[in-house]
Amino acid sequence: MPHFSGRTALRHLCVCALLAFPVTGAHAVAPVPVDDGAITLDQTIQAVKDETIQFNRDSLMAEEAFLYPPQTRLSVYVSNTLKNVLLTDFSLTLDDRQPVTYHYGDQDSRALLVDGALQRLLLTNVERGVHRLRVSYKGNYVAGDKKPIPVTGEFEATFTKDLEAAEVELQVFRGRNKSEPAMKLKEWRAAEE
Repeated sequence: MPHFSGRTALRHLCVCALLAFPVTGAHAVAPVPVDDGAITLDQTIQAVKDETIQFNRDSLMAEEAFLYPPQTRLSVYVSNTLKNVLLTDFSLTLDDRQPVTYHYGDQDSRALLVDGALQRLLLTNVERGVHRLRVSYKGNYVAGDKKPIPVTGEFEATFTKDLEAAEVELQVFRGRNKSEPAMKLKEWRAAEE
């Protein structure tokens, strides 16, 4: 077997490649005719996919309505209106139940900064009456290229659950002391008909 130097071997390889793949149009492949049956089949499959997605949505909504009827349903959401505070940890305790905690990755924390963004942290059933929410959160104050400054906070509030589904929002916002975040509870009510 002959031994070639690096450049010579590269030249031989290039020549072989050019001979193996001619540049002429003589070997061009003619376009495959479109089969009407294949198009119809593809459209039918897409319609079935769309129906399946809609069925899944409907069944999830029915399951949620069954498991969490309006008379006892409570949804707790988190929002963040401070554009320079990235949440890292959030812990919520309802009455004397086990706390619900959420650790925010960078992507989740930044998603909460979008105007109107909410994250449902809790969906549960509660009886009518007064309930207490206790919250603790951690985050980082970020400003440009400066080192992030840790931020922590705690919050406690009560709300009254009636016969309708209850939806409450825990909103992180700029407090009276402009350098520290604060939190408030917003109760959502169904629109009067």
